[in-house]
Order: sequence, then structure tokens, then C-alpha cells
Amino acid sequence: MIIMENECGCVLIINTEEQHPEVVTKMTGVKATKLFVKGEPHIDKKTGKERSGTQYLRNIWEWDPGRLYGSEWQIEDATCKILDMVQSNPGFKTVFETFKKCFFRGYAYVYDFHIVVGFSPETLHKLHEVGIPFEFDLYSFKEDAVSD
Repeated sequence: MIIMENECGCVLIINTEEQHPEVVTKMTGVKATKLFVKGEPHIDKKTGKERSGTQYLRNIWEWDPGRLYGSEWQIEDATCKILDMVQSNPGFKTVFETFKKCFFRGYAYVYDFHIVVGFSPETLHKLHEVGIPFEFDLYSFKEDAVSD
């Protein structure tokens, strides 16, 4: 049996509506880690190949500081990396005023039976100051269901 490590992180997602997602890069000077362009073929994450007959439905600019691995839940660390970038760059204020569908997405891929996610009062205050929603995606896997 393969023992899988827990993974977690946070991404900043900006739906640029009818504009090409590169507009966020032009407004902030920050290059996206992923771009999804409406109408372009959907790429399978596992294979890196186009999925036949499917297209992206939205224009999305995404920035991910990277996944964290292990038994400690460090979603706050990943969130703070994004908050520091956003708060130090005045271009993001303009982005958040221009595009109404912006949010943080925390995520965890869990192979344990129990997790706890928490944020310090300082991080909660920073999230409040930035003023965009925070979503959380949790994916729970039973370790005995993973095989080699």
C-alpha cells in the first residue's frame, strides 16, 4: 500500500468575466500560476492533454503559492503568502473593484481521519481588510482505498 501525505494550500482566483485573464497580470505585474481562457480546450490535470469536446467556460486568473505537504495543516501559511502579495500591490485593489468574482480558495487533500484548520486573529483581520470571500474545498480519502 502507498502511504499518501496530506496536501493543503490556498489559491487566489479572479474571474475576469469577458476580458482575457492576462488583464490581471497587466494591472498588477503579477504573473498567474494558471490561466483558463473561455472557449479554449479543457486540459486534463492528470494527463496534460486536451479533453475531447470540452472547453473552459470562464476566464480565470489564478495564483497559487504552492502546495504544502505533511501532517501539520498550514493553510494559514499559504493564505498569508497571498495576503502579503495582495496587500503590498495596489493593483490588486483595482482588480477587486473591477472584477466582482474574486476569492481565496483554501483546499486540503486529506488521508487522515481528522483535521483542524484555524486562522489567527491577525490573518482574519487581513482577510477582512482585503474584503473578498474565502472558500474551502476539502477532499477526504481513505488511506486503505489508495493502492499501488
